[in-house]
Amino acid sequence: MVTPNFTPYAEVLVILKRDGVADVDLSSSWSTIEYEDGLPQTVKITLNSAFGQFMTTALILVKYDKIFVRITDARDSVIEDVFHIRKIKRGRKIGKNKQLTLFCPHQSENLWSQTISLVARRTSGAAALDQLVDVLNTPQNKGDDDPDVEVPTNDTVRKVGNFLDPNTSNNYIFEGVKLQTAVDEIVEIEQQPVEGGGSFEAVFIRFKSKYDHDAPSDADLNTVQLQAFPQGFQDDGAAAFTNIPNVTLIHQPLKSAATPPTNIIEFESDEDPELATNIHVIGDRNSGSYPIEWSQFQGAKDVFNNTNEWSASQDYKVGNLVNEQGIVY
Repeated sequence: MVTPNFTPYAEVLVILKRDGVADVDLSSSWSTIEYEDGLPQTVKITLNSAFGQFMTTALILVKYDKIFVRITDARDSVIEDVFHIRKIKRGRKIGKNKQLTLFCPHQSENLWSQTISLVARRTSGAAALDQLVDVLNTPQNKGDDDPDVEVPTNDTVRKVGNFLDPNTSNNYIFEGVKLQTAVDEIVEIEQQPVEGGGSFEAVFIRFKSKYDHDAPSDADLNTVQLQAFPQGFQDDGAAAFTNIPNVTLIHQPLKSAATPPTNIIEFESDEDPELATNIHVIGDRNSGSYPIEWSQFQGAKDVFNNTNEWSASQDYKVGNLVNEQGIVY
């Protein structure tokens, strides 16, 4: 929560945007702003309505009006997006003027509840997501006031674009489901390990407003960009992300006196556990997690390696294995 009297922000810009009407700067009228960087992002703005400001017969603020908000903190980090007014609530607190509270989800809010149908067989999550955007942009799948959706060239600074791995294939069958349900399924599959059909990526998917207040455009005001971005992986320096780890298993030979580190598991990957990337456990062969054929081979090898030396004074039954000068009979 932010108040003008004590704020970590260097600047807060609140602009009312309405097609065909000049911008209305509300930056000097807010008393409290609560911003949530969620899915989708939301902002709650409480305006000072002294002397009935904003409460005229012909309301200055109406439902679904667009509000551009830019928050710059003391470290010059910038958060900016376009929201729309979903709910307006009048109120008054003791010792304060009349207040008007605006509940504003991101302008893409209504897109998530649109019904989507898509059958994509043996395709990547990246391609399926691009197809969902195409379906969403058709007139029957969004309202006239809903923004258009754009898939821009991957931008690691603004974190917009489709960064999902194009190299894994699955069946994505969405029959009359909400967009949120379809996207949740893609996210769930993408975070599975490769052997489970995924890309071993934890990703978040949402929309971010294209509008740039420093270079305003009416078209950009009604456009949102796809933000499908991996979590837990860093830019490799070439504006790209790699996500599949190389794993090297080094087993200690039977009856070997070798000591660590010659019998350890080595991971060679670009994972950053500090950013919450999951490392999947590799099972012990004693737990039965190794392939059956390998276990059978290893068992037979153990039998041969543990046979006793042949002795002329020892009686043996037919089928007994013996070791004579390193050769098993």
